[in-house]
Amino acid sequence: MARFGAPLSTMLKYLSYKEMLREMKHLVSRRPDACELWNTQDRYGLPSVGDCDGAPCKNWVLVVTERAGLAQDPERPDVFISGALHGDEQIGPQVTVELARWLLVSWPSPNQPPSELSLGWHV
Repeated sequence: MARFGAPLSTMLKYLSYKEMLREMKHLVSRRPDACELWNTQDRYGLPSVGDCDGAPCKNWVLVVTERAGLAQDPERPDVFISGALHGDEQIGPQVTVELARWLLVSWPSPNQPPSELSLGWHV
């Protein structure tokens, strides 16, 4: 199965920190009606958590939800998916980015959100 028309072999490659950030920004650019991207360092004034690919690491949060009705639905439940790392484990962040991509690809149009997007997904 191809991801956004990419060959199957690209689905198995671990993304670097920069590649994951670029992918999250790409998802937001494709679906601004359904995504918001922010980091905890800028929002809450937290220090960097280390060095990532030669730049200060930031903890990124990608919110995936049906944004148009969010203001009218303040009690909308949230689902928090953490890709937190231990040692050199790479799978957690990869899975969270793939989940966000799957949610957005499964959502055919802004006017027809799937039932999964009646929640606020924080990945």
